[in-house]
Amino acid sequence: MTQRNNQHVKNLTIIAICSALVVALQFFSSNISNPFGVNFTLALTPIILCGALTGLKGGIVTGMSFGAITVINAVISRDIWTAALLQLNSKTCVFTILICFIKAIAAGLVSALIYNALKKKNSFLAIILASAAAPIVNTALFILLALTVLSSSFAELAASGNALFAGSDKDIIYYGEWDLKNNIRHGRGIQVWPNDEKYKVYLTNVNTLEKIPDEPEKPVEPEKPVEPEKTVEPEKP
Repeated sequence: MTQRNNQHVKNLTIIAICSALVVALQFFSSNISNPFGVNFTLALTPIILCGALTGLKGGIVTGMSFGAITVINAVISRDIWTAALLQLNSKTCVFTILICFIKAIAAGLVSALIYNALKKKNSFLAIILASAAAPIVNTALFILLALTVLSSSFAELAASGNALFAGSDKDIIYYGEWDLKNNIRHGRGIQVWPNDEKYKVYLTNVNTLEKIPDEPEKPVEPEKPVEPEKTVEPEKP
């Protein structure tokens, strides 16, 4: 009984450490800039490791941690694409959160299943296949669910020219104040859109856009009439 309790405590410790690593690595990878505007993840490594060491429970719990930090990164605008979907409408927001959790949990569950099914036959092959399965399941499920459940939302987002894509809107020209420390547009400025429309804006966040009302025009004062110059009469001798 004591040995069983020790193993249970050991598994809980491993799950806790791996979950913390998932959060830390996903938060770190969201800071890595790339030209595609898509965040690459490093969090699958502890998920695979935890599933191999603790079984299905560890894969599921660390997968849930991965889904949670993905949603949090979107809420704080570290993932601009997911953030745009969350803010589009309430229905899309709920489906996006569900997709984040479903794909992450499935990645941990499938990798743990594969490893535990093959570890007795060939442990090296088991870890290779489990490592390959996690990113494939994570990406494939996201694409499949996004194309089926969120297809109309993507179309709406593309048609609206939503300003939430600040940072990836390469066709929008911005002139104005800039936060050099965080390398984001922040403050008052002017945006020139592809249709040549110009907007006076005040950017309070990387994905927040507020239109500044135009200042009322001052009334033009009528010009005063120019008085004709007086002719100086020549002095009489």
